[in-house]
Amino acid sequence: MKTNTYERPDYPPTRSPLKAIRWTCLDCVGGSAVEVERCCDRGCGAWPFRFGTSPATARKKGREVDR
Repeated sequence: MKTNTYERPDYPPTRSPLKAIRWTCLDCVGGSAVEVERCCDRGCGAWPFRFGTSPATARKKGREVDR
């Protein structure tokens, strides 16, 4: 039986939805930040938010959005 990510004891308590998405992405690729960066699953709803930031905020600050 697959364990729900939100019920895992090592899931960090957070109030930020963006940080929760980041954690989910890390969990998906086995905990590797490098693999999160390399993720090519653009069909995933979390893909634009995988760095823990909003793409709209990144554009406003002049950062690269589509990595």
